[in-house]
Amino acid sequence: MMDQGQFTDFVRANVNEGQRQFADIVRTLLYRRAPQLFRQLDFYNDEIFLEPLLFAYFNSKEPPVKLDQILVGYIGDEPRPAITSVFADTHGVVYLPNIGYLVTDTANEELILVWDRGSSTYRLEHENSSVSYDFEDIIRGVAPSVEVCRYSHPLFTELYTGMEGDVVNVEVKESVQRHIHHLNTAFRVLGQQYPHYYEAILDVTRKVVIFNGKGVNSFATLSAHGTAFLNADETDDEVFFIEDIVHQCGHVIFSALTFEKQEYFRVDPNTPLRLFTKDERERRTVYITLHGLFTEAAMAESLNLCYENNVFHGRQEHELVGRLAFILKRFSHDLRNLAHRDLFTEKGLSLYNDFKDVFLDIFQKRQDFVGMFDTSNQPYTFSYAKFVELNPLNGRLEDSV
Repeated sequence: MMDQGQFTDFVRANVNEGQRQFADIVRTLLYRRAPQLFRQLDFYNDEIFLEPLLFAYFNSKEPPVKLDQILVGYIGDEPRPAITSVFADTHGVVYLPNIGYLVTDTANEELILVWDRGSSTYRLEHENSSVSYDFEDIIRGVAPSVEVCRYSHPLFTELYTGMEGDVVNVEVKESVQRHIHHLNTAFRVLGQQYPHYYEAILDVTRKVVIFNGKGVNSFATLSAHGTAFLNADETDDEVFFIEDIVHQCGHVIFSALTFEKQEYFRVDPNTPLRLFTKDERERRTVYITLHGLFTEAAMAESLNLCYENNVFHGRQEHELVGRLAFILKRFSHDLRNLAHRDLFTEKGLSLYNDFKDVFLDIFQKRQDFVGMFDTSNQPYTFSYAKFVELNPLNGRLEDSV
């Protein structure tokens, strides 16, 4: 067993090693696909090869955006090519990572980006005619290493899938404008209340996409490694974002932490969990469930710290403790699901026991919440509107309004 300091060191060391290995995979893929472009990049800069759009590109069967467009902003001013083929998406947006957005009136078209080295300026052309554009800078908030995407990106389109695997239309631009303050507030609170985890988030998270879409949950995926996709509706505020940042960025952290995932299991990590639980409704693998335990531990800790330190009051505190009660119930359920010693190596069992210790510590302090609140009407992801139906704001929480 490890104390908190040892666990933090373990996480950071393994995350950094996992990130290096992810970068090396992308280096190899890029060298094989575009050796001339590869030679224009700084070989030793892992940050280039951890650009999430590169993961999306190499996981797409028919990528709508070319590698040249993804990487032009990572090439120095002198070697930067004078001409680059770029794609203006459905909204007329040409996104250049590490540079910004060129917003045009030309949609779904291949354009030519012309780089004038002498004046350090760009222009766009289409069929030998100039294309006007408005430049929009990259959004970086209180977590300056994390970019908040202004628009949906064509390489991300196929990632927004519903329960049946169907692609769902989502909205991004207005969601970002509506929630950027909530997101920044959530990052600020996490930096103050949960600094070790906050630093781990900054180690791995390159982009955040705030979107709104029905039938798709917030998510993180190796197909866009380094990106947290947060589905927020108009009623959500910083309480939602604290939990969802911790949750989705937690999946990014854990993917890097367990790059060598077989080291944690005696069985194949892709073994269906239902073989152990005998629950035919269970669709997760043992590895995905361990992912869940990591994020549940982090969510429980972050919400509990906010409660203990009186960060929120009134309705927001009511939502906070509702989310905490809900996640503790799910946490308990998943601990039971993975309570099979023959699943884990010693390394995996140590992780499991650390998660169990987090649960027991917080549950001891907050078991009144678990017994007090009725969460039987909750969908897969917590809904405060549903919570209020069965748990009206009253008593101690009402007094804090």
